[in-house]
Amino acid sequence: MKKILTLISAFTLASLTFAGEASHGLSLYTNKDLKYKQGQPYDHANPDAPKGGTVNLADFGAFTKFNPVSMSGVPAPQLGLVFETLMDGSVDIEEHFSQYGRLAESVQLADDRLSITYFLNKNAKFSDGKPVTADDVVFSYNLINEPGYNPAYKSYFSDIKQTVKIDDYTVKLEFEKYNQELPLIVGQVSILPKHIYDAEGKNFDKDFDNVLPVGSGPYTVDKFDKSKFISYKRNKEYWGKDITVNKGRYNFDNVTVKIFTDMLALRENVKAGNIDASMVMVAKDWAKFYVGEKIEKNHLFKTTFPSKRVAGMQSFALNLRRPVFKDRNLRKVIALLMDFEYMNGNMFYNQYTRLTNYFDNNEEMMSRGPAEGEEKALLEALMEKYGKEFVPTSAITKGPQVLGYDKTGKPLPIEKRIAGANKMLDRLGWKFNKESGVRKKGDQELSFTFMISDQNWVRIANSFINNLKQVGINAEYQLVQPAEFVQKRIKYDYDIITATFGGTQSPGNEQRSYLGSKSADIEGENNYCGIKNPAVDELVNNIIEAKSRKELVKYTHALDRILCANHYVVPQWYLDKDRFVYWNKFSGPSINAGKSYISDNFLNWWWYDEAKAEKLKQAMESNSKID
Repeated sequence: MKKILTLISAFTLASLTFAGEASHGLSLYTNKDLKYKQGQPYDHANPDAPKGGTVNLADFGAFTKFNPVSMSGVPAPQLGLVFETLMDGSVDIEEHFSQYGRLAESVQLADDRLSITYFLNKNAKFSDGKPVTADDVVFSYNLINEPGYNPAYKSYFSDIKQTVKIDDYTVKLEFEKYNQELPLIVGQVSILPKHIYDAEGKNFDKDFDNVLPVGSGPYTVDKFDKSKFISYKRNKEYWGKDITVNKGRYNFDNVTVKIFTDMLALRENVKAGNIDASMVMVAKDWAKFYVGEKIEKNHLFKTTFPSKRVAGMQSFALNLRRPVFKDRNLRKVIALLMDFEYMNGNMFYNQYTRLTNYFDNNEEMMSRGPAEGEEKALLEALMEKYGKEFVPTSAITKGPQVLGYDKTGKPLPIEKRIAGANKMLDRLGWKFNKESGVRKKGDQELSFTFMISDQNWVRIANSFINNLKQVGINAEYQLVQPAEFVQKRIKYDYDIITATFGGTQSPGNEQRSYLGSKSADIEGENNYCGIKNPAVDELVNNIIEAKSRKELVKYTHALDRILCANHYVVPQWYLDKDRFVYWNKFSGPSINAGKSYISDNFLNWWWYDEAKAEKLKQAMESNSKID
């Protein structure tokens, strides 16, 4: 393995000065925005939560490796229990983007934001007892440049210039240029032990897939079978059990994640009590499966937790690397033919809301209606600079809107949409072949495939496909195993997949991976559609460099408008709550962290309740209701 270690000379060290004051946390624009004072636990924690018990969870699809950051393979679920980062991101909904010390006891940001210094907690240790030092931190950051490191992280952290060891417990990161959120996101890198992952003659990308992970986190791997389960046990010697961000956290002695490749088997195991808690991702399961005596007698709880998270764009992502999807007008035809109202009424039990924006479910981040003021001026300047090919007029005059609806937002009948789609295809030169029933333009047939990895999506895809076939589009679906889906996604070997462009209250460097022109040609990135739009690139850079919340929102709105106007995806739907089922032997804090999924909150902040467990046992034996 290539070894990189940046050391600072004695002369430079002697002349080094730090800007500002060391702090227990960081916030995006000013530390005055930090909600929590030093030593103050999170509101969503119960510092008195008891430790103990076992929890059995579920995951879909077998895993292939224990390396958390390499490009190849599928990592084991919940590896975050083993590895830690320098800083802990707050999931408190009242904080747009804040973080607090974890491996780092304190942090010092330069006034020009071009460097940041971390002061490590000298008590931090890896699970094998060796201390976490600056050498481990420098090694972990330099790993990002290794060929086998996950490329999505490479673009995310591309503005890191160098990582410098000041002393055994002090590390300084220097940045190539101003990047408003970079001082925060660099605190999210997993810190790996150098003495393990820098072993002589080892290939980081391949040689650690089957090596049991060693990290500084609260758990270690106990037992596993890659196709069946992985079990973690709480490290009784965990160095960080009493630090502020961990008060009331990691309460289970044992965590087992069971692997399923069949969703029916997964939900049957939940209802049978073999799985203790699970988010419910399928509307039909929520409406029809999780009902009956166990629910009615309060043995198994079925509840929802409101979500104020930015929904992001869950969508049918069209792969523009395929020539058939290059034409924006053809993409509009495809989008017109997805009948969400039919799906929602006949498959989803009217549980979902149609997505219209890339930053939906958040009043501040969503753009609406015709652009005005500074947003309009910005979009007009981008149109003048790059042309309507990249900044369509509708991005300014109409704003985000889903096709197939009238001006009042009422859905048009599918028959009217089909008729309109046929006319549009005729105008685009796609001629209908009566013998095959498929349209062609020259020698090119109008055909494509939806790649899916979950049987539940077959009926959803077929609903869409049936409408596409009615206008002469030869659409079909391909059902593959989850592991194969991941590998094909990494190589962009698909026509259409369901993909989510993650949205947050504070978008930033991750947008390079989702939307940047450079990422479109790098395997393993998250540019699912292969978007190459210079106006999008400029706005992503503006978002990254925004110096105020007002600027960030303005640039995000403009980006949202351009993305929606180009119809790179067919928007799907979102849910403004988390659906959750769990057996009545657990308790949780009074406040649910609003920026995190309930499944993550459950694992992090809930606990095994011995009194409830005993009541459940007696109630099941007597077949009685728990009051």
